[in-house]
Amino acid sequence: TTMFFLHSLEVIMDGIRSRAAGPRPLVPGPRKGSLFCCASRRRSTDAAFSRLPPGCHPASTSSSSSSFSSSSSSPSPQQHHAALSALERNLVVKLREGLTPAEQVQLASEPEDIHHDVMLCRFLRMCSHSVPRAVKALRGHLQHRSRNREVIARIRAPLPEGLVDFDESYLLWNSEISVAFPMLQLPARMGTNDGMPISCIPLGVLDLHVLSKLDSQHLFEWFLSGCEVRSVCLHNQCLREGRITKVCEARDCSGINLSQMLAPLSLVKVMSKMGPMMKLGQFYPDLVGSGIMFNWPPRLRVDLLLKLVPEQYQNLMIFANRGNIEKAVCSANGLHPDFLVRWAEFMTGDMHNKWQNMDGRNLMISRAVRVTAGACVSWNVQLDAPPRQHPSALVTVQFFSSAQPMPTSIPCCRDELLSLGRPFCGTFEAHAEGVVWLTAELQGSSAAVLAMLTLGSDLKVASSAQRPSWSSDTHAPGPLAGGSGRCRWRSSYVIAFLLLAVLMAFSRRSGGSELQLRESLRQLSDAAASGKQLR
Repeated sequence: TTMFFLHSLEVIMDGIRSRAAGPRPLVPGPRKGSLFCCASRRRSTDAAFSRLPPGCHPASTSSSSSSFSSSSSSPSPQQHHAALSALERNLVVKLREGLTPAEQVQLASEPEDIHHDVMLCRFLRMCSHSVPRAVKALRGHLQHRSRNREVIARIRAPLPEGLVDFDESYLLWNSEISVAFPMLQLPARMGTNDGMPISCIPLGVLDLHVLSKLDSQHLFEWFLSGCEVRSVCLHNQCLREGRITKVCEARDCSGINLSQMLAPLSLVKVMSKMGPMMKLGQFYPDLVGSGIMFNWPPRLRVDLLLKLVPEQYQNLMIFANRGNIEKAVCSANGLHPDFLVRWAEFMTGDMHNKWQNMDGRNLMISRAVRVTAGACVSWNVQLDAPPRQHPSALVTVQFFSSAQPMPTSIPCCRDELLSLGRPFCGTFEAHAEGVVWLTAELQGSSAAVLAMLTLGSDLKVASSAQRPSWSSDTHAPGPLAGGSGRCRWRSSYVIAFLLLAVLMAFSRRSGGSELQLRESLRQLSDAAASGKQLR
């Protein structure tokens, strides 16, 4: 449970662990097994980090005319990217010289995004600018490409020239794997406020049971194709914008289903299949630049988690609790307001302006609409529930302006605690261009919510015929929801068992009273067997 729940955080942390200013090593020795490793973005005003030299622009150099062209000669001096410091340029030369003649020939024959100085600089930054370690990492990358040359050729074949926007349709086996592993990929213009692309995964809808049944080779080729396509897209964006670009890894933590972890065989199968995929990350360094965890459960203490993160890395990670989305948006490297529109569409699907079920996994639904200055927006939110239940929903409506360099947020109305039989309607006139964001958070066990958000000042109220019929067959959660009260209690028992196991391990080392812990474990087992509510 702990490994899978914190997997996304581990990916992000490994991606930013080596981000520090200057070539001074951060940690003694190489980090083995990291999924992604990044170096400093160097957000300074140095002109060397803000533009390309004239000969390096794709429109004025033949060396970058194609992202997939092969060359048998060494890169020309015009290929040096302006985002590389003078020291890094010299280290790149030493890195090339550290390869054997056969490896140099293989490197020169690889696509441009692989043999370019920018990619070699990513290896240097991953290794804290240590040339011997970078040579070893680059040699491993070349061996990886030799072992998987046939698969890489199939991945690269359909990619168009000059690809910048990541497209999931180019991933091998994507139609099969996206069912169990949904994600949203957005380009830089709709990604973060500092112009980086974004990859967002809703942790609440991951299906471990389906994921455990997928073919291991298909998973490997799917993840490999994602690394290859991402490398191409970031390289072309780097040449176009004149800076080292990286992807932002975002995770929607709403409705994480820990009850899935009660199937240990499925968890073991998933972890065994993800092992080979995780090893691929070390062959594609410095691709992740920041991490955003939004809709974080309020009961999980973020301040305690941040104490484990070094201070110099904390500004690269954003933890936004559920109901505090402005923390993830109103920051320099936060979510762009346009991301909210695409994310609401991605999570809602065809349930837009329809009744949507809510329960323990689907605690919150969202709607978003883009507006221009002077435009009027209307909303209508209603709540329904099964018989003999009286839930409520906390409705929040906010406006995020698209101002640069950082969006601003203002409330469109006061937060409304919605109850049964009373719709919540309102209008808002935007003073600038931006996005109106509406959320409804469940305050109970289960309910159905109708949330309508449209442009204009007139919004019809849904008729009674559109309301859900709460029969015995309709208590099942909606398409993005799952679980039940019983599963939630079982997940609580699992967490309690894990905590007691940790306490017992510490008691052995510190000489504490292990008998008391064993007695607590026995009481917990009795409570779980009898189905009592866990205190």
